[in-house]
Amino acid sequence: MDDALLVQAFQRTGDEASFKALVDRHRRPTFRLVLSILGAGHHGAAEELTQDVFLKVYRRLGQFRGEAKFSTWLYRIAYNQAVDYRARARFRARHYGEEVRR
Repeated sequence: MDDALLVQAFQRTGDEASFKALVDRHRRPTFRLVLSILGAGHHGAAEELTQDVFLKVYRRLGQFRGEAKFSTWLYRIAYNQAVDYRARARFRARHYGEEVRR
């Protein structure tokens, strides 16, 4: 089944198997996208963020209008989540003064 049919099945009936098929199909590419934005040393954060992306997709799939491919919509959500996470993490990073660097 292609993505469009799986999305339609989920939107019509809430079919969990359809959503699981979408997750299984797109989990790895989504993780790789998130990891590429966060950086190689952030596997744990990328895993957690990937789960958050699919939770957001699950909640919003009813709003998906099909104007773009499902994968395009999904990866845009993942990209935005990862960029937002990275920006928040930068502000949480400890600041060390010049004297520590010497």
